[in-house]
Parts: sequence; structure tokens; C-alpha cells
Amino acid sequence: MYQSNKNTILIKTYLTASYWNGKIPELLKQRFTDYLEITNNHVGFKDADDFIKYLGWSIDKNAVTTFPEMDVTPLVVQTIRDSLDICLKTIPNEINQIFVYPTQNAFVKESMNGVSGFTPTNNILILFVVLDNDFATALEETVVHEFNHSIFWRHTKWNRLIDGFVGEGLAEHFREDLVGGKSAPWSLKNNLEECKKWFHILDEKVYIYEETSKLPVGIYGDVFTNPKSEYPHWIG
Repeated sequence: MYQSNKNTILIKTYLTASYWNGKIPELLKQRFTDYLEITNNHVGFKDADDFIKYLGWSIDKNAVTTFPEMDVTPLVVQTIRDSLDICLKTIPNEINQIFVYPTQNAFVKESMNGVSGFTPTNNILILFVVLDNDFATALEETVVHEFNHSIFWRHTKWNRLIDGFVGEGLAEHFREDLVGGKSAPWSLKNNLEECKKWFHILDEKVYIYEETSKLPVGIYGDVFTNPKSEYPHWIG
């Protein structure tokens, strides 16, 4: 639990190896009902199946056999608390729940410095941490980045590609201003000319949130998380 003068935020972690090892499929199907009960809805997901499917990809249930036998929960929680302190001194927010899961997803390991985040609704953050990485810096940067998303999407709908550009740009500037660090790898992947070329191609395609699920679908998934898609990786 995180508490400040104006905020009470539940930090729910699922990080102990004994919780996961040898039980990934069963846990994905059965043990996240408490998550849905806590939030009283599917937190921006169309239904429980969508939520479980998202977790299955993010944790990488097909690659995981065991997680390292270490309990990093205290470090993870303290890093999140410290990051929230920095953010809330700058701007108020309505986040009230943060959920943290381990992952061995190759994309997160190789391309995201061992940490990824998602903001499915304005008041909830979901974080994924590679437990055997030196993750503290990346976790701090991710919390600050996602914190800004939760504010931006409260006031803006994602209808076109340009909305995604603005949202990601603001979140990265916010993160750089508050905690510093290098530019995100995805922000440097493609040169300006290539971005201009693909902007006009991608902007004509379905690059929006489904009204029923509030999840980025189709093109977004290919552009951001699939290096082998027909589009240049991270072009959008």
C-alpha cells in the first residue's frame, strides 16, 4: 500500500517464484480472479479471457518453466513508492491500483531493459519485471512514464496515429524531466525520413482502440511488439 496526503494506492505483486514455478497455465486461468474482483470489472479489457490472454503474452507462458528463486518484492515495492513520490510532487493523479508481474518475455528482456508497463485505465498501472535483470532504474522510468499516460488518456481519446505520438512523447519528456535517463530505445529506432514515409501508410489503417475493450489492437501490436511484422519495428 502506498499512501500520501491525497493518494492511497494498492500495490499488488505476484513476484515470488513459488507462486509461479510449474503452474503458469493454471495460474493464468484460475488465480487472477482476485484481480478482477478487486477492480469490479475487467480493467479496460473486454472480458476475463482478454485479460488472461494479455497476461499470457506479457508473462510469456510458453517460454517460462521456472522463475529465479529470489524474492525481489521489497525492492520492487520500494522503487515504485519512490517513483510515485517523485511524480505526485509534480502533478496530482487518480491512480489507485498498481499490479506487478514477473516476465520472461523475450521482447521485454531484449528490447525494454527488463521492464514493461501498460495503462489499461486511467487509475490502474500494470507492470512486468524480468526478475534476473538489474531492473531498478528501468522500473523507475517505466512507472513515471505510465503515470503520465494515466493523466493524458483521462483527457484524450486515442483515435489516430498522431494521438499515440503525442501521448508517448509527453510521457517520455515527463520521465526525462523527473528522473533523467537515456532516450527510450524505441524513440531512436527509426530516422525521420522513414517515419514520415510510414506515417502516411499507417495513419490510414486501423490504429485505434476498440470501443469494447479499450485495448490497442491490430497495427499497434505489430508495430510495437512484433519485430517480424510487415512494418518497421517501433515505426509508430
